[in-house]
Amino acid sequence: MGTTFELVLVAERKERGRLEAIAEVVFDVIREVESRWSLFLPSSRLALLNRTGHQQALALDADDLALFQVASRVKRDSGGAFEPDVARAMDAAGHFAARGLAACLPEVSEGAAAESPGPALAGTWNLDELSCSVSFSGLGPALDLGAIAKGHALDLAVRELSEYAVDAALLHGGTSSVVALGSAPGQEAWTVDVHGHQVRLRDQALAVSDAGSQSAHDGHILIPGAQFIAADVQNTAAVVAPSAALADAWATALCANPELAQAASGLLLEQNVKLLH
Repeated sequence: MGTTFELVLVAERKERGRLEAIAEVVFDVIREVESRWSLFLPSSRLALLNRTGHQQALALDADDLALFQVASRVKRDSGGAFEPDVARAMDAAGHFAARGLAACLPEVSEGAAAESPGPALAGTWNLDELSCSVSFSGLGPALDLGAIAKGHALDLAVRELSEYAVDAALLHGGTSSVVALGSAPGQEAWTVDVHGHQVRLRDQALAVSDAGSQSAHDGHILIPGAQFIAADVQNTAAVVAPSAALADAWATALCANPELAQAASGLLLEQNVKLLH
């Protein structure tokens, strides 16, 4: 997923060997999510979906379905400010190349492009919860699950820790996505620094989206529309939510459209999502 994950576990010294083994299992879970949903791996399920989603639906297991349910819900509730169908626009804008990454995107023939002009060509992505599958209505869509897949990996990692009866841990992916399980030793919560502000987390997730984090001149958060445009590089959003996937999706949406903080305040409250700034 083009980022680094770190895990802090808390236990007595005598349990160190056990925790090291658990940590390896947790990182295997994260690697599995990357192998499925990385835009930069030709063998990933995301690469397969982007190649063939207009021809056949991609079957989802329960965890995959949970990921796409969050993506679909936040896309709807944010009025499209959160939109995974940005891979072609991100690639065209050079954001992947600037990070030394090569996205696995299917080529679109000149004839097809002529018939369906525009940054996203034709079609959209569709989640069918009854059949547990996702598909494209046209050949244009190409999804970049980006941060939400990173958050999803953290959520599955926390579930794995809980299954091993670990009740105190802190995990992050690229420092922009953090999950706190339980509390730090001798404390009531974990304390995380966000742009100079101390945020206390206990059994919660934090996500930070910063449009200018990769360039001071060109925001890497794209605002969907007839033409994708870059969000103002000064736009930032820090969100606390019950899950990392939900936090990451809303952080992206609120960074793209800061007015959602007021316009969607009721939905944010309903989903137990809190905007820090």
